[in-house]
Amino acid sequence: MNRATKLLNLVEMFSPADADSVVEKLKSGIKAPFVNAYKSTLGGIEHTSILITVSLDPEESWTNGILQNSRYFQMHYSTNGVLEMFSRGRGLSGKFRKTKVKDVYDALVKINKFIDMQNELRISKGIARWTANFLPPTEEYSAVPIGGIDSSAKGEEK
Repeated sequence: MNRATKLLNLVEMFSPADADSVVEKLKSGIKAPFVNAYKSTLGGIEHTSILITVSLDPEESWTNGILQNSRYFQMHYSTNGVLEMFSRGRGLSGKFRKTKVKDVYDALVKINKFIDMQNELRISKGIARWTANFLPPTEEYSAVPIGGIDSSAKGEEK
């Protein structure tokens, strides 16, 4: 292997020829109700990249069937290993602007970690979840009528 090939291997995280298999790995490995990924050769074959669209909401729940009415984000994964979020919808928290990834597995770990962070966010309108202590329950919340008080907030057992 010559010096130029070694340098190319250090920079290129996936080759344009591997893009189709990378797309399939991303589609199957991202843990969200809606995932779309496709390869783009807009900058030429040598600059192949993968565009990823993810929604944390099932497609049938999007208002008017429009992706932008869901909790969605879009990313760009380039052959040089840069994973960049370039669009993000309502209701998403945390920061994920740009990161360098070692391989497809690393990209999946970082994307799924961002998704998990979104799933941990809990916002309750009109419901007092805690009034005395701040120990979140280990189980999912039960449904509470609007304006009601969760039994765990009152210190009662379920």
